[in-house]
Amino acid sequence: MLVQKYKIGGVAEETDSGSVQKKGFLGLSGTFTHAFVWETNKRSYSDNDPMSGFYSNIFADSTATFDSLSSRSLENTVRFDFTTDETRKFRLGGGAGIRNELWRFSQIVPTYSTPATGISTSYRSSNVLVGKLFNDVGDKFMWMADGELYLTGYRAGDFTLNGKISKTFQFKKGPATWNITGDMLNRQPSFWFSRWGSNNFEWSASMDKEFRIDVGTNFSFPARKTDLRFNYAIIDNYTDFNTLALPSQHSGGLSVAAIYAAKEFRLWKFHLASNLLLQKSSNPDVLDLPLASVRSAFFFEHLFRFKSTNGRLNTQFGAEVFYYTPYYPYAWMPATGRFYRQNTEKTGDYPYLNVFLNLKLQRTRFFIMYDHVNAGFMGYNYFMIPSYPQNTRMLRYGIAWTFYN
Repeated sequence: MLVQKYKIGGVAEETDSGSVQKKGFLGLSGTFTHAFVWETNKRSYSDNDPMSGFYSNIFADSTATFDSLSSRSLENTVRFDFTTDETRKFRLGGGAGIRNELWRFSQIVPTYSTPATGISTSYRSSNVLVGKLFNDVGDKFMWMADGELYLTGYRAGDFTLNGKISKTFQFKKGPATWNITGDMLNRQPSFWFSRWGSNNFEWSASMDKEFRIDVGTNFSFPARKTDLRFNYAIIDNYTDFNTLALPSQHSGGLSVAAIYAAKEFRLWKFHLASNLLLQKSSNPDVLDLPLASVRSAFFFEHLFRFKSTNGRLNTQFGAEVFYYTPYYPYAWMPATGRFYRQNTEKTGDYPYLNVFLNLKLQRTRFFIMYDHVNAGFMGYNYFMIPSYPQNTRMLRYGIAWTFYN
């Protein structure tokens, strides 16, 4: 990444009559920015036993698998961002610009690429209009909106629009914040959903754009250690991988609702910190989710004081449990590096119990944790992903020492 900035206006200039704010471009004070981003990614996969029966197809070599793919992107963004006087109670700001994207996708496609190299290369480009606008009214209310619109090229017609309204309330115990958020996007699925070639998987498909609307709100009160959230999403042309680990789109609508609550209770030196997530999908056959997920920690906290050295040792000792209701989770396909739907094996309905001890002495923190202490005592169904069990009992420890002047 290489970023260049040129600032205009916004700098106080001393004159005979006093300090005068310099005006910038078209009466605005702000910053011209040019951002150059170059990124490359590569993935390879090898298997010395393709005939093990794990895969349904072998397209190129039955003795050994070596798949490889890569992507490169080159982005240039030019934009202008402005803001009014930050010392004023009412502050307005924003920005706009344009971005050019160049992509190159390469992969080994054994069945239809040139025999000499076995490599298929595709090029894509897009031009994007970007913008942002925000408004601060004092330090207790603000709103902002930003978005992108793909004008031409590979992703023409794609757009994202994000908005947020935030209000801060002052109580005796401290401040609390209420946020309202909304997002809308229309996007072309990743290139790899439309074309793929490897020893075990191959596809070439035309994918429709995925349209999604998200609305949500959350209330946070740090002094009371309380956090409440609600989110609702509507998705059209939901894109994922089906039970055959192949790209799939659900042509109908799909909605997901989620409620999250976090609260810490305290009685003398005993603490109970709990997180609860409730979520529901309108079509579990397409997207299944656990109805409830709970993480709760119960611990005893005490501060030891040493008068002779004026030292203080903060100690926490307790246990935490994580539990979620049964559902059909996504399975993992190592050949493509993607999760895919499955409807044969449920996970969940199993508590994971950990015991921990935390110590803090001045700038040094030390912890000891015994993970999954109940392994084997409550059955062996401790899977979050089919065929990949969680760790059994394990002792972990660590130390952190902070240095500063």
